[in-house]
Amino acid sequence: MPEKIHSESENEEYPFSTLWNDFDRRLSVHEYYTSQGQEPAGRFGNWVGSTDNSGYIRERCLRNLISEYELGDENRILLRLADWVPEIQSIAREWILDKIEEVPLHSLIRNSELILYLARKDKLKDDAGFQKIEETLLDKIQHLEAARFYELDREFRKHVYGLSLDRDQKLRNRIVNEENPFLRIFLLKHSSCTMLSDDEVRLFAQDQSVIVLREFVLFRIRNQISITKDEFMRLAIHRNYGLRDIGRFYLKKYFDTDCYQMYKSFDSENFYFIADYAKPEDIESFIRGIETGDKFVKLLCLRALIGIDKHQLNKFDINVLLRNGRIFRKMLYANLPKVKSVDQLKAMKPIILEHSDKGLNSYLSMMLNKSFWNFVDEALQEYLENPSDSLFCLLDHTVKENCASCKPPSLELKEQISKKTETLGLNRDYLRRKLSKLIKFYLGEV
Repeated sequence: MPEKIHSESENEEYPFSTLWNDFDRRLSVHEYYTSQGQEPAGRFGNWVGSTDNSGYIRERCLRNLISEYELGDENRILLRLADWVPEIQSIAREWILDKIEEVPLHSLIRNSELILYLARKDKLKDDAGFQKIEETLLDKIQHLEAARFYELDREFRKHVYGLSLDRDQKLRNRIVNEENPFLRIFLLKHSSCTMLSDDEVRLFAQDQSVIVLREFVLFRIRNQISITKDEFMRLAIHRNYGLRDIGRFYLKKYFDTDCYQMYKSFDSENFYFIADYAKPEDIESFIRGIETGDKFVKLLCLRALIGIDKHQLNKFDINVLLRNGRIFRKMLYANLPKVKSVDQLKAMKPIILEHSDKGLNSYLSMMLNKSFWNFVDEALQEYLENPSDSLFCLLDHTVKENCASCKPPSLELKEQISKKTETLGLNRDYLRRKLSKLIKFYLGEV
């Protein structure tokens, strides 16, 4: 039910907030009134009627809004520019071409969601009315003070930047001063931008964002703007892998520089960038890096070591490695089932539970990667001891998805699962009993 609608004479807050930018639910308010056997009248009635199913009613209400226009009614008029009836579109287009320049900027900004909606309409791509909206918006908004401009919605700012770059380029200085890095690189990726001013080069060169720095380098390469060997060298020892990769590639291409040998010559932590090459002859260096390096070096070396020989993980105290953070845990959880036995994984359960609130899910995921039936055994045990809907859903989904394609378990494991399945089958809940029967069926007990 829409909020209470006040008459204009009550001088209360603007009464059309329920309809503003309602293009995703155009008919809800109208259907409410018609279901009550009512026909809203006056200005509000024209707002409601402008989204009626009937083209005749939409046209009548649109003409009424135009003939008695008040500030704010442009919301309904602009929306009808996307109408599926050409005659209604034409009425809206005629008003826009004649009157949109008189609409103040603050009202255009209030219609920002609607303007973005219209911009997504393919049929309006070359529409004279929509082009007039964009021209007017661009002309007015470039005079808006910077602080107020940066408070606008991000997607709306991006749209305005696109208009400016396609036409007068007057907002370029605001793009490079954006806080959001994805908007800063909008300039570097735009087809109209093939050269940068000295100030733009300075600002992009000092940018602390990895994605901006990457696009700045690719922009210059794409537009054949020379980059010095020293800059590629700095990229080749950057802590971001993607930037290192770019630096290595172009050092080899343009200067025939072998970065592997360069890394080998370092006596600092930059030596461990040899991990990007993951050569088997460097295994001892990677082990040393994991044992003595900082967190960044540990990660480099661990990733390389796993890529060369996962069984090298058996040389380390897994508990110590897990303490290094989420990225380490994710790598270890994915690879430990490949090098540890079921009993070894079970022994690690307390350690895994200790390191994360979602440790149980991680442990069960590792067990599933190791052995489906051991997963069923462990999940049943955990559920019977600490029942929860989330754990049951995980068990139920996994069993239904994997049971038919898995080989039967060993006799000993089958007996363990069978006992737990019997207990699950005593549950009053139908779904629990159904799952119990399904497991029994695949165990060959039904």
